[in-house]
Formats: sequence, C-alpha cells, structure tokens
Amino acid sequence: MKNRKRTLTYFEIFAYGTGGIFINLAGVCDQFGMYFLTNVAMLPAAVVGSMMMLGTIFDAVNDPIIGGIVDRHQSRIGKYRPFLLFGGFLTAVVSVLRYMVPDLDQTGKIVYYMILLCLFSVGFTTCTLPWQAMMSVLTPDYHERNVLLSTRSISGNLVGMLINGIILTCVARLGGNEENGWWKFMAIAWLVAIPFILLCQYGMKRVDYKDALPSPPRQPFFSRLRGLLSHKPVLCLSAAVAISSIVISLSNVCEMYYYEYVLHDTGVLARTSVFGAPVTIACALLMPFLLKWIDKRQLILIGFAVSLVKPTAIAVFGTALSADCVVVLIIISRAGTALLSAAIYAWTPECIDWVNYKEGVACAGLITAASTFMMKLGRALGQTMAGWLMSIAGFSAGAEITGSVVAQILRINGIYPIIGLCLTMVPILLFPISHRQAAEIRDELAARK
Repeated sequence: MKNRKRTLTYFEIFAYGTGGIFINLAGVCDQFGMYFLTNVAMLPAAVVGSMMMLGTIFDAVNDPIIGGIVDRHQSRIGKYRPFLLFGGFLTAVVSVLRYMVPDLDQTGKIVYYMILLCLFSVGFTTCTLPWQAMMSVLTPDYHERNVLLSTRSISGNLVGMLINGIILTCVARLGGNEENGWWKFMAIAWLVAIPFILLCQYGMKRVDYKDALPSPPRQPFFSRLRGLLSHKPVLCLSAAVAISSIVISLSNVCEMYYYEYVLHDTGVLARTSVFGAPVTIACALLMPFLLKWIDKRQLILIGFAVSLVKPTAIAVFGTALSADCVVVLIIISRAGTALLSAAIYAWTPECIDWVNYKEGVACAGLITAASTFMMKLGRALGQTMAGWLMSIAGFSAGAEITGSVVAQILRINGIYPIIGLCLTMVPILLFPISHRQAAEIRDELAARK
C-alpha cells in the first residue's frame, strides 16, 4: 500500500535540488583547502593537517548541538528555513576569507585560519542540516524522496564538475597561483550561488511555516543523542558514513599532489571534470529508477565494486599509469562513488521513520546531525592522516619531491582507499531495515496520522 499525503510540485523538486549548488561549492573549499594552505599560504603540511583535524572536530561537535536546536526551533517563517538562510550567507563570507593570505607571521596565520575554519563549520552545519532534513519532511513518499535525492545529486555534481574544470584556469587569470586569484574566484562563485540559497528556502515554504512542524519534547541533549545512537539503523548509517568519509577525504585532499608530482599533469583535473560530468549525472538520474527495482544495500555493493577500480589500478601499476589512463579510471570510480554515497545517504529517511515508529516522535534534524557528525569526524581523520602521512614521507612545499613522497602519494591514492572501502562494507551489511520493512513502517506511520 502506498500513502501519498502530498505530491511534490516540479518547482519544489527543483528548488530543493538547487541546495546541492551551494552545499557542494562549500565542499570545494575543503577540497582545495590543504593545497592552498601548504602551497600558497606556505604552512607546514603537518601543521595544516592538525589544523584541519581540529577545525573539523569542532565542526562535527556542532552538528548534534545545532541539530537539536533546529528540531526545537520555531519562528514566524518556520523551523528550518531561517537556519538555511543564516548558515548559507555566513558560509559564503567565510569561504572567501579562507582563501586570503593575511600579512602575518606563521603563528598569526595559524590563528587566522583556525578562527575561519571554526566559523566555516558553524555556517556550513547551520545550512546543511536543515537542507538535508527537509528531504524527509517535504514528502513521506519513498519514490519522491529518491527523486529529491537524485535532483540534489545532479546539481551538486554539476557544480563540482564545473568548478574542478575551471578553477585552476580562473585562478591563473585572476591573479595566478597567488592568493589574489583564489579569493577572487571564491567571491565570484559565491555571488552566483547566493540566489540559489534564497530559492532553496523559498521552495520549502509550503511545508515549513510558523508552527507547521511540531517540536519534540525537551530532553537533556546528550541523553537524547545517546538514545538515537542506540537504534541500530542510526548507528550503522553513522558508522558507514564515517568510514567512507575517511576514505574520500584522504584521497581528495591529496589528489592535487598526485596530479602535480606523480602524473606531472594538473590538467587531469579539468579533463576528468569535463568527461566525468555526463557519467556522474547519469548515475544521479538513474538513482530513483534503480531504487525501484534494486534494494539500497545491493546498489551500495555495486557502487563499492566500481569504486575499487581506480585505487586498485594505482596500487598495482603505480607510476606506470599514463595521465589519460588515470582520467578513465577516475571517471569509472566516481560513478561508483556516486552510487555508493547516494545509496548510503538514501537510508537517512528510513532511520528518521524508524525512530518515529519506535518512539512516536520525529527528530529529523538531530538524526541528520548524527550522520553528518560522523561524516565530519571521518573527514577530520582523513585530512589529519593526509597531512601527517605527507609530512612523515618528507613533503615540504617548495622542497624537492623525493621518491618516498611519491610512494606515499601512491599509497594514499591506492592501497589505503582499498582498505577503507572494505571496512565501509561492515556496517552496510549489518544495517537492519530491508526495503519491505521500510515500506511497512511508512504505512504504519501514515495510519497513525
């Protein structure tokens, strides 16, 4: 039996999907953050890794706190929309400041960037949590939720591919590899993204307005969080997100080092963006239709197998791979990662429904925060590992690249992701909600209403 309390309009689907534009633009700040701090701001790699770890741990701790605040908040324009607006604008301003180099000594720079990393985490969390939670609030329908997931994946992938394809060229034209080129590019990109922040929150107004969404009863914060993590679906989802985030972050922050010091061709970044965009977008378009016929766990396993292609080839062939070959491998693996990540995050509504079914209260913000907390904790560990692994191998910006540094870069892009992807599968296989059980829970919740 299918229960459709509401049907999403095309405008609502489109407006929600545009959230992927500014969310993924913020993600680009982290993708190039380590490269900028070591090669432009000229900070030591180990220091940068530690800074990013501390900043991301601070970011992760914010998630459940802000998630609880969002769930209990009520305003004249709704529960989630005010946070989306405030967080979006704060993230835009801080993202530009992160790519400026202040006229300070090394200690002053470290303090400057640590403050900005903390402010960035507050802004990014404040806009991301309500946006992700709204996927479960906008509609109770299984297929419509998957359509929303697909739409946001398409917009996010388009932005990611576009920026990766043009960023180095634009930075060079706006001021070279000095800080002027970087902050000017970020300023232009966020000026384009800000209208989509406004559009995204406007698309939520039919379901998110004053007193439209009930708030859960007040309860000690950490008791509530422990209670949520005691639910096996929430725990499995959070663990899978954490481990996969370590893998993705570790390889992402070191991709530029691989292109520059192993392939000696930074143009790989632009080529993978151009040729990979159709593949990644096709995966996102197919997602709702695939999930009609394939269980999410099976789709995750398919994505896992495809994601192994690039790291396996790098681990086996090392420096023998040509730049063109690597472009093909990256495109294949990104298709796998797109399926893997989307299917994992598609379990979030099931977790929200499960807790609502068991406890009789919806906590979309806090449950979303639990998984994003683990995602950011994993990202912090991945960034820290990258900085320390590069430092241990002897990497220093401006110094000669030794054989040990090249070997370490190969391991970071090869054997380490293989180990991490295999570990990700453990909580995936233990996730307790089947496709049939999820449908039964949705029907029961609809009947209660």
